[in-house]
Amino acid sequence: MNLRELEYIIAIDEERNLTRAAEKVSVTPSALTQKLNQLESDVEVPLFTRSRKGLEPTAAGLRYIEAARQILQIKKDLYNELHDMADIQKGVLNVGIFPEKGSEIFSAIYPEFHRAYPDVILNLMETHVKSQQKMISEGKLDMGLMTLSDDQRTEDEYILISRQEILVAFPASYPLDTITVPAPDSRYPVVDMEKLRYEPFALISKLSTFRYQQERIFKKHGIDPKILFESSKQNSILDMVSSRFCLALVTDGYIDSPHAEKVRFAALPDHPCWNVMVSYKKGSYLSDVHKYLIRLFREYELGRARA
Repeated sequence: MNLRELEYIIAIDEERNLTRAAEKVSVTPSALTQKLNQLESDVEVPLFTRSRKGLEPTAAGLRYIEAARQILQIKKDLYNELHDMADIQKGVLNVGIFPEKGSEIFSAIYPEFHRAYPDVILNLMETHVKSQQKMISEGKLDMGLMTLSDDQRTEDEYILISRQEILVAFPASYPLDTITVPAPDSRYPVVDMEKLRYEPFALISKLSTFRYQQERIFKKHGIDPKILFESSKQNSILDMVSSRFCLALVTDGYIDSPHAEKVRFAALPDHPCWNVMVSYKKGSYLSDVHKYLIRLFREYELGRARA
């Protein structure tokens, strides 16, 4: 067994097709086939079953793949630790970000990151939280910036960056005075949710972890929302609110969005919050580069909260 062979097996598992897997690891399909046959001969058990649909890992194959990912993670952690010891800061950092707002955060902090670590390449993957969590557990991402509630965490590690309050968004012309009361401990008036029972709402798509939070809030207040519109983007939802089609539940990270210029906000009675977090694989080594990027995330969120 060598590290290159481990990469071959993981590529076969990810692609389930020898031609695509061979292309991924830059060898010919025949060479990859020979490597797989030789490896199965060495371990004396089949690692994949072959069919017209492709290759499927056997029980032994699944265990081998799991161990292969663990070994490659150990190698990555060791190299990161050695580079920290020698003050060598170079390489590639694979980072997941949540759609829409995540790219805005990165564009704001990247210049400072590049000045500090000009030889580190940030490879960004914009995808939803559940996809990030899967990629982190498989070692495909070094870390992910994500938004989720406490009970949506996996077994991997999580670092809190900030907490964002969940608000109700109204069209600017909506008569808020008739359904809200001032709250001395909040910059927003508190809404009487009972008076929104028959209002149309725009909701985030079901792929988003925020949808779970929205549904939990409606359930808590005994509301079966009339859903007018669904979108994967909160800015698109704010556009619908601005156009006076509906109301919405959004996080206070969007109050300064250009899409919110014709939107007013109110707080919920219990002031529920939403976490912005960094996640990384459980037990993996956090290098100086990782820690610096996490610090920039925190500084960005702190500056946003003060604005």
